[in-house]
Amino acid sequence: MSSALDTPQGAAELAESLLPPLGNRWLHTQAVAARAREVSAVVPEEERDLLVAAAWLHDLGYAPLRVYAHLMPTSQERTRRAIDDAIRS
Repeated sequence: MSSALDTPQGAAELAESLLPPLGNRWLHTQAVAARAREVSAVVPEEERDLLVAAAWLHDLGYAPLRVYAHLMPTSQERTRRAIDDAIRS
């Protein structure tokens, strides 16, 4: 089952709602997402969006818990699995 966090747009929107107050962390995340877009051509087409989405989400753990506590646990678990899968591949 996919969610909005599986898409680059959905992941970028969530990251943008949480990370800008963290300054350089937000700039770093934007740069990682840009690099992921650049290199996504080397992964199978059906995995490209997930790679870029994972890049947007990779530093969410630095955001204070209270700002993303509104996410459903199932969404958080799917996000964790997506990031884990992207790292392992």
